[in-house]
Amino acid sequence: MPIRIREVKNVSIVDIDGNVDINSSDIIETVGWLVSSGKLNILVNLENVDMVDYSGLSVLAIAYKSAVNHNAKLKFLNAPLPVIELFKIVRLDSVFMAYRDEETAVNSFFEEDIEKLKLRR
Repeated sequence: MPIRIREVKNVSIVDIDGNVDINSSDIIETVGWLVSSGKLNILVNLENVDMVDYSGLSVLAIAYKSAVNHNAKLKFLNAPLPVIELFKIVRLDSVFMAYRDEETAVNSFFEEDIEKLKLRR
């Protein structure tokens, strides 16, 4: 499974191609490497993913938990409709943030920071 990393406005975008399944541990390793490198805003682009099975869903959940445990943010971009439906079935749609366009997804990392500043006194 090819994985590419690119940077947009201090957000690491992880582009994934192919299937996300039991053999997709590279996703977990990539997220771990990004976090250990100080990259705390991670966007996983699923646009070119053909299929996510239940094992692949576990891979995504482990990558998400790894990011959160290291004070990073991990969000998803361009998840195909069957993947969105899978998120809903297992109720991860209330945990995972998924976006349809890259600009909105990238900006969402910084909008949260602005909201936190408004709450300060």
